[in-house]
Amino acid sequence: MATRVRVVDTEETATRVRETFHDSRARKRVPLPFGWPTTFTHVGKGWGVIYWSDKWNTTDTYKHKREGKWDVYFASTLDVDGAYPTGADFKVAGVMPKHVAYIGKFVGLQLVTLNGKSAHLELKKAHWAAAEIPSTGETVLIAYDKEGVQILITGKSIDIEKDGIVG
Repeated sequence: MATRVRVVDTEETATRVRETFHDSRARKRVPLPFGWPTTFTHVGKGWGVIYWSDKWNTTDTYKHKREGKWDVYFASTLDVDGAYPTGADFKVAGVMPKHVAYIGKFVGLQLVTLNGKSAHLELKKAHWAAAEIPSTGETVLIAYDKEGVQILITGKSIDIEKDGIVG
């Protein structure tokens, strides 16, 4: 029997985070059209997220360098041909958000793998979003595509403010 991750309505929280990031009212609300993976695999420490957002009405690409400690996890559905050494699995426990705050188009992820090598990952047709985990209140970053959530980034310092991603 397949285990499913329980999701709860987080529309109000996602709307607040999105409105904070864009410094304007959200015009539409879109729940995740897929479920959460039951397991993620630890692949390293995040160093930076690269994204394009219409927040600043420009075509510039933005990079946020982490300020605290970020752990990066890949979903089993993310096909990277064994390019990243993996660590312990992270089983999703508790409840996960049904709604997320859209940040922008995924341009890249920079990380240090578990064997200490710097890596840069690009995903075509993926997007960055922020979510608040209902059971802990922790803000996380996720990368998703039409297949579902592919990357989860956790870190106690991650937050979304008017100036963008912080932490």
